[in-house]
Amino acid sequence: MLSPSTTSIDFSATGNAAYGSKRVPVESHAPGVAASPMSTNPPANIQASSRARSLMAALRVGRGWRLCVDGTVWTSLSGLPSHPVAVYVRAMAGSVRVYIACSLDGFIATQDDDLDWLTNRPTPSDPLPPDPRAVSFEAFLGDVGVMLMGRRTYDVVSSFGDEHWAYGDLPVRVLTRRALQSTRPSVAAVSGDLASVVADALETAAGKDVYVDGGQLIRQALDAGLVDELIVTWIPVVLGEGRSLFAGTTKRHEMEFAEHLSFPGGFVQTRLRPVRAGSA
Repeated sequence: MLSPSTTSIDFSATGNAAYGSKRVPVESHAPGVAASPMSTNPPANIQASSRARSLMAALRVGRGWRLCVDGTVWTSLSGLPSHPVAVYVRAMAGSVRVYIACSLDGFIATQDDDLDWLTNRPTPSDPLPPDPRAVSFEAFLGDVGVMLMGRRTYDVVSSFGDEHWAYGDLPVRVLTRRALQSTRPSVAAVSGDLASVVADALETAAGKDVYVDGGQLIRQALDAGLVDELIVTWIPVVLGEGRSLFAGTTKRHEMEFAEHLSFPGGFVQTRLRPVRAGSA
């Protein structure tokens, strides 16, 4: 896992013979700070190179940090330039992420919003050992600076009472066109263009992630190309009907599995990333 303290990267396992077995030095840079060249014959302006303009995909290589090669952010270690000039780690804004549980047939709640299928689970007879890399809700929330919640989801969660409010003092922005009554100072109503709302949330999050929750809002954010990652925990139950996670999107969305892990309770957790045009 790369981080701001990373000093070199071993590219020997990438399959790119041009890198050989050498470890390429890394420089750590804050946002807006240009990289120093890593070779004796660099271009005069790395940021103006064609590679720098060819790819703008984001790679999570550590909380809030991205891998850049020759001024370009890369999504994997495959297909890298044959003769790297600059390799460095750069601070980037937080990501827009989804963390949600889902039935095997794709529902996140029953039609009447009952969550008993999720909270009152039978004990598995022979569960897989939990993977320590699986992300708990508490760990996920620790990386979040702002939560964006759909109005219907907020109304349902609020109806459970204060004792079941799981977000503490985390700033929660509820997308709604109706008046919002809340006794929590951390909760505020927002409205307008979703891309602008997300941009404002990222700014407020100050480098941490934005958590998007609520089926309709998740689908809208996907359709708008605003979601960076989805962590979906699959519950071994078939509901037959309910409120769908993905049905209702207005377009096709290619995804890639970044990770799949056994989760405590006999569940399976998958980390999904939308595939965007032009990503490496």
